[in-house]
Amino acid sequence: MPEQERGLRDFIRRSIEGMRVDSERMRSIEPDKVHFADIVGIFLRGWPYIRPMAWHVLGFVGISVVATAWNTFWGITILTLIYQNVILDQPVAAVSASILFLDHDLWVHVEALTADQRFQLVPLIVMLAVMFSTLGAMIDNGGDYYRVWVMQNINQNLRMHLMSQLHHLSLKFHADSKTGDGIYRLFQDSAMVTQIIQSLVIDPFLMSVRFFIGIFVVMFFSPLLAIAILFTWIPLVVLANFMSAKLRHLFLEARMRNSTLTSTIQESIEGIRTIKVNGLERERQLIFERASVDAFVAAHNARVRLLLYGFIAFMLAALPLTFIELYAAVLAFEQVPTFASDLLTLFGFAIWSLGAQDAARSRAREGVSNIQLLFLLWGRAQDMAMGLNRVYQILDLVPEIQNRPGAIPLDVIESDIRFVDLQFAYPERRVLEHITFDAKLGEVTAIMGPTGSGKSTLMLLLLRLFEYQDGSIQINDQDIREFTFESVREKITLATQENILFSLSVRENIAYARQDATLDEIKEAARIACADEFIEQLPDGYETFLGERASKLSTGQRQRLVIARAILKDTPILILDEPTASLDAETERRIMANLKEWAQARTVFLVTHRLSTIRQADRIAFIRDGAIADYGTHNELIAKPDGEYQRFVEAELATSQQLDETA
Repeated sequence: MPEQERGLRDFIRRSIEGMRVDSERMRSIEPDKVHFADIVGIFLRGWPYIRPMAWHVLGFVGISVVATAWNTFWGITILTLIYQNVILDQPVAAVSASILFLDHDLWVHVEALTADQRFQLVPLIVMLAVMFSTLGAMIDNGGDYYRVWVMQNINQNLRMHLMSQLHHLSLKFHADSKTGDGIYRLFQDSAMVTQIIQSLVIDPFLMSVRFFIGIFVVMFFSPLLAIAILFTWIPLVVLANFMSAKLRHLFLEARMRNSTLTSTIQESIEGIRTIKVNGLERERQLIFERASVDAFVAAHNARVRLLLYGFIAFMLAALPLTFIELYAAVLAFEQVPTFASDLLTLFGFAIWSLGAQDAARSRAREGVSNIQLLFLLWGRAQDMAMGLNRVYQILDLVPEIQNRPGAIPLDVIESDIRFVDLQFAYPERRVLEHITFDAKLGEVTAIMGPTGSGKSTLMLLLLRLFEYQDGSIQINDQDIREFTFESVREKITLATQENILFSLSVRENIAYARQDATLDEIKEAARIACADEFIEQLPDGYETFLGERASKLSTGQRQRLVIARAILKDTPILILDEPTASLDAETERRIMANLKEWAQARTVFLVTHRLSTIRQADRIAFIRDGAIADYGTHNELIAKPDGEYQRFVEAELATSQQLDETA
């Protein structure tokens, strides 16, 4: 839930954001060393996200095949009627006559068509073309609609998995993340999974079908022309092998530059107040312009190379097509019998004629065009592979926080929370050493100490957002790692000083972590947080819409709403991180009194520097240099000679007195 992570805004943002763009992990794939099998392997990894929609994919392929066969059949039929019958006055083919319900004795078994018959055919051909073009368009449009639905579902499957993975990765990972890169991976790179189906399965399949249909049809006219179409493969394979590595390199660079641009935009918008206050608009504009130019240049270079690849592929495909066009014209001029004249007689193509030339040439052109497009898709596939690989880089990471084998749910908290010889270190430095103390059930325990002493880290370990290296945190006399981390987090609520509120009503903001709460429960939580007094003065009370970031409220009012939200969640453990930093002394005193009364059967942690807040805690754990320097009640510690807590309090009081005298 949103309250379960320290630094709520940063955690949610970084859960969406991904890995640092300049990290070496971003370059784990070397485009120059990738082979055909590697690219295929990247695409095959998309199968788990495609599998739930497999039957729908097959359904779309079926619709596409039907549409292709439909358009091919009626295209040939209508061309035959126009060229053979209307223009050349030849008898109507038996198939065409049956479709138009024409008498075979008058239209098929004759030497030639009369002028009157040719004129009669024109409206019939127009009617036939309109009717079947309309039906074909309906099939095509229905297939397109179905395709969009299928593809978006596949993309959603991968996107949800990626988001879940980001949530499960530890804060160590997110601490190394850079703004914007993960957003780009989540919305742009993940979308490439839909291209696996459309651009690498369906389109290639249909192109191959059209290619082989073209060969099949042309073979009946002339086997030599069919062989010429097959020859198209050879130079295109050489071209693809030569240019693929460079395309991968350029597409990967373009994606990295665009993710950097996304980060720059996000940082500029999020930090607009700081930018304006410090007069840094020009500097940020220059940073944006550099990032934008870099992204443009990288994307331009990749697209230009792809266009060059496509142009060369077109030229290579044009060579056999030119031979086919010329040879078909010669055969038509000499009126040579077609290869399968007995079969083609049904369509009126027993010999090479203008109609036969156009039919064979059209099928040959379609076949060659589709094989050219197939290799152009392979060029685009290099971009898809680079995008998907960036997604898989995150999915391949193993979350640091995992449940142990045999971990059980934490149902009820029946004892104190014990920190026993706890030790924790980041890779670059040690943070906590030999932390030992008890947080009593029904009491408020203040965690305090100088900045950087490890206070917040201690609470993150309790939340199992990091894993400690040695010692233990015990609940019900069991190490919390014996419980599932999900159940541990469900028992803890975290309220931070960042006051994250949403563009919702006051009621919805308080009930954000517990949306089934009644209005009476919401009001009671607001009363404990001393928020009811200002809520009732709002125009619509609890139904008042707060707007973006609740900017209409003061910092102290927002802070009280966050405390109310944490109280309403009603978990056995409550962590308040600087909960009263923006409150006046009287409001703070009343909130703390209410909290102590509310927390009689709960364990409350206060992470704070304010002496007025600390004094109201039942016990104080003072941390210095990652170790417990003092532990006890306020009265016990203040009376302790030369104690760390006593020195801290005296220093704070002295600072306050100096400030008062200066004022």
